[in-house]
Amino acid sequence: FPDISGFPYRNSYFMKQFAESYPEGICETAVSQIPWGHNIILLQKISHTQERLWYAEQAIENGWSRSMLINWTESDLFSRQGKAITK
Repeated sequence: FPDISGFPYRNSYFMKQFAESYPEGICETAVSQIPWGHNIILLQKISHTQERLWYAEQAIENGWSRSMLINWTESDLFSRQGKAITK
């Protein structure tokens, strides 16, 4: 972001990572509907886009707070339930 100023390096890094993680666009995905802090957690903890989207959808559907999202990602809820729910 050479022409933009005022953002701390860490936020600039996450914004770049976020844009690169969803190259096809995010407007119609769940990640555009969750708070920025939730997205940072997903970027830090989850490497696969499909899994990130699943957690974002679950956070919206179940009203997860950031701490609940951390707990569910750390307990690998996706592996335990994600495959069964995608029918």
